[in-house]
Amino acid sequence: MSVKTVSLLGATGALGMQAAELIAAAPDSYRLVALAADSNDRKLLALARKLRPRLLALNQPAAWRRLRTALAAEKTEVLCGAEGQAAVAGCGADLVIVASAGLAALQPALAAVRRSPAVALANKECLVSGGALLMAEARESRCQILPLDSEHYAI
Repeated sequence: MSVKTVSLLGATGALGMQAAELIAAAPDSYRLVALAADSNDRKLLALARKLRPRLLALNQPAAWRRLRTALAAEKTEVLCGAEGQAAVAGCGADLVIVASAGLAALQPALAAVRRSPAVALANKECLVSGGALLMAEARESRCQILPLDSEHYAI
């Protein structure tokens, strides 16, 4: 069995941290290649040092600068803002987990659906506000959307 690559948005939140733990516990099956968060550079740095992804992104510029400085000697690319989130989502991983909060996750979710064969969605705002667009993109690109929360089954 080949190792599946995973990209994780919302990596420093509760669901993201749990997903990272599970993935780290199965190195023969999964490898985290990209991580994104909003502003918690300390948690993202700890995850980066443990999991060694090739790509990181933070939304907040001050947090991004601190993370970039902390990882200056590493080969990890560190991006900032919405473009960074979209890059993590659209990096072509076998599975993209969208665990970031709010409607701001819609653009990264769309990038993920366009570039990955499977997207695990833990964000109901994406479905409520952009569900028609997200599902149309998923059908067109043949991306499987997997719910990570029981609320998604109702939507």
